[in-house]
Amino acid sequence: SASPSPPLGGPLAPVPTGQMCSMIYGGPQTAHVTGLWHGEPVDETYRRTDGCEVARWNRMVPALPAPTSAGTGNLAA
Repeated sequence: SASPSPPLGGPLAPVPTGQMCSMIYGGPQTAHVTGLWHGEPVDETYRRTDGCEVARWNRMVPALPAPTSAGTGNLAA
């Protein structure tokens, strides 16, 4: 029988359930990424709602736009 696919790792790994995160709001931006990563399907949503999600977003730059400055909500082109 086929073994289940391993969970996504690297920059695509979701924030683990129960992970303690700083309550630093990074902005209202969201991004939805679909495609393949090392041959595995990807369907992930990224947010900037707390420190863990901001760090996860930042691991995806330059695929996701980097904020131009903290607190402005503006994204780099």
